[in-house]
Amino acid sequence: MADIVLADGSELVREGFVSLLENFPGVNVVARCSDGRQAVQEVERFRPHLALIDLSLPELNGIDAARQISRSRTRNRTRVILMIGHAGEVSLSDMVNAGVSGCFVKEGSLKELENAVRHPNATLPPLASVGEAGLHNSGTGRMGCELTNREREILQLIGEGNPSKQIAAKLNISSTTVKTHRDNIMQKLAAHDVASLTRASIRLRLVSADYRRPAGQV
Repeated sequence: MADIVLADGSELVREGFVSLLENFPGVNVVARCSDGRQAVQEVERFRPHLALIDLSLPELNGIDAARQISRSRTRNRTRVILMIGHAGEVSLSDMVNAGVSGCFVKEGSLKELENAVRHPNATLPPLASVGEAGLHNSGTGRMGCELTNREREILQLIGEGNPSKQIAAKLNISSTTVKTHRDNIMQKLAAHDVASLTRASIRLRLVSADYRRPAGQV
């Protein structure tokens, strides 16, 4: 029996994948998550065999969620499979560095999904054929690599339109700490205002360019 935590920002996509996965013999979806932070929490809670995580998750993107899972005490058990839109969407080096075991292209076949679930370690190497640039030019970019994991989290939340108080509540830190991190991010990325930080979050692929902020967020 393979227990799976599934994370995707779309309820329709989540339920569709659950229906497909639970038709595979021996597969059990133990948690369905709408954002990356919840995915990390549910992996800690259930310690599943697999975490099937979308790259473009709100709150905490798939790469950073995978990084947190891989460095936690569950890392010896849970393998992360990243769901992506197309093969060139994220570099192989980014996935390997985040501790991702395998990936699945959402437009792939049912057989490919089952193969990703059954043999996650077998699905990464073929991505090397995407091109040498993918290996040497990380999707985060040179300046993005200078950000700490916490700064990446905060930059994503800023890009999604969260004010400082809300970020502080989500991360269980003070607003002063959020401001300190934001100032450091601005200095590292040569950003001067929230708009430029938002553009940076999109450029560094922490937030999708077509991300739609929930009503009431600015």
